[in-house]
Amino acid sequence: MLIKKKDINEILINEILTAVYRDYVILRNYLIEYGFIDRKADGSQYWLTMNK
Repeated sequence: MLIKKKDINEILINEILTAVYRDYVILRNYLIEYGFIDRKADGSQYWLTMNK
């Protein structure tokens, strides 16, 4: 589970998303596109952005 203000690396985000949906890449991209998570330009860190 992602925690707001906690940065995680790409390997961990992929493991978390794979548990939810097999195509974790598309899921990750949708989460970024719709503003639920954000990442560094190089993809090395991810974090939650929404207060939902």
